[in-house]
Amino acid sequence: METNERTRAVIYTRISRDAEGKELGVQRQLEDCQAAAKQLGYDVVQVYTDNDVGASTRSRPKPRPEYEAMLRAGHAGEYDVIIAYTSSRLTRRPMESEGLITLAEKTGIRINYLAYPGPNLSTADGRQQARWQAAADTGESERIAERVARASLQRAQQGGFHGNIGPFGFQPVKDPTNGKIAGLEPHPEHAAWVREAIDRLLAGETLYGICTSWNDQGRRTRGWKTKPPAIWTPKTLRNIVTNPGLIGKRRHHDVLYDAQWDGIVPVEDWERVVALLTDPARKERGKNFGTARKYPLSGMLSCALCGTTLTSMTASRLRGHSFVCSKIPYNGCGKVRISHEPLETYIREQVFARLDTRKLDPPKIGASNEYTGLQKQLAALGDELERIKRGFIAGILKEGEAAREKARVEDEMHVIEERLVAVTTDQTQANLPRGQRLRELWDERGPSWKRQVLGSVIETIEIKPHPKGKTTNLTKRKSETDEQYQARKRAYQLDLLETRVKVKWRA
Repeated sequence: METNERTRAVIYTRISRDAEGKELGVQRQLEDCQAAAKQLGYDVVQVYTDNDVGASTRSRPKPRPEYEAMLRAGHAGEYDVIIAYTSSRLTRRPMESEGLITLAEKTGIRINYLAYPGPNLSTADGRQQARWQAAADTGESERIAERVARASLQRAQQGGFHGNIGPFGFQPVKDPTNGKIAGLEPHPEHAAWVREAIDRLLAGETLYGICTSWNDQGRRTRGWKTKPPAIWTPKTLRNIVTNPGLIGKRRHHDVLYDAQWDGIVPVEDWERVVALLTDPARKERGKNFGTARKYPLSGMLSCALCGTTLTSMTASRLRGHSFVCSKIPYNGCGKVRISHEPLETYIREQVFARLDTRKLDPPKIGASNEYTGLQKQLAALGDELERIKRGFIAGILKEGEAAREKARVEDEMHVIEERLVAVTTDQTQANLPRGQRLRELWDERGPSWKRQVLGSVIETIEIKPHPKGKTTNLTKRKSETDEQYQARKRAYQLDLLETRVKVKWRA
């Protein structure tokens, strides 16, 4: 290393993993680099630091803004020397090493390493040395990655704890002899939250609805180290309830292994929730039955004359809120209008009565066995699809043969997926509350939950025009008491609704 009092130097520090966010590793690098710069008589004009960012070929392609800024400054001629602890602190990627060589060739910038002498990039031998060092760094990085991956697979196969703080609903158990985390046990409060979420999803509620109620109650997600507790979002809750750790399983590259801890929810319930949340039709339903709708029946009603979905409207103080077939902007016929309140009461009571019947009793073990069998068939077909793909790539199957086989397997998968949806729907219906409990929840819960209950048992609701010659408003007779008038009015509305409303129930 040569000294020059007027040499402008920059320091680059980096550490791949800083789980606690304390930057202790980069601070140690910085102190050593500053001491070296002082000894050499360099003027440090800038320090660049990328903390908790990998730089190997096996690390996730995460941006290194400070490293990129250092290269830009170098090309702009803002310094003469780069000081780093080792070459691996700058990069473990051969392509990035070539970028440093190009920088040195164009600008004359030198690189000084503290752990060993830096290569002279102005010579062919120095550049060759830099490339050898980059290859060595890459090889070491990949060997480390292989060892880590093998250890991770072994832990998964043995069902061991992966680290961190474990799935939500659990808390770590420390070994009293060494203070290290030895396993997991149910969290005294969060485990109950998870079970509640599973039950509510199987009863027809949405992720959005559950998150809204939890946030209103002041519940928050679990904080950890530098990450504070936060409000609940559907994405956060979805990740939690679909985590196989809840049923005592470890996932590694989409393969499940038995874990060393017990689950906190029944396996069948977890599988049904996963099926519900991964159902492709869920997105399609979301287009028509969004969680932001104001009324439970919104989007579920259609015109019997033209098939247009009825829209909600408050026309006047006297008419109140109604559902109408709108000409503009929905191109409806404009011939159907129905009052909201009596219609919702009518549909609600029909749903209550239907859920109270034995037709929707919980499915027997056979239904659960069918679900498991269908999942296995689907997995086998997925493997077959992968074999067809490999056969085509290897030249064993011609393009036409591969296309025909692929279409056949995909058709079989589609049939099984449809049956899975049907089985899942049946089991979801079985988890809906019944009797007095359903009536109590109906008064407590919001439109989102009510819509899920209605949608779980109703396929469509068709509304016919008001019958000709029938009045829309009954007037009170002189001889009637208020109670008699209200009773006659209810009977008249019920007769009209039975004439106008056609409900298609889910099988």
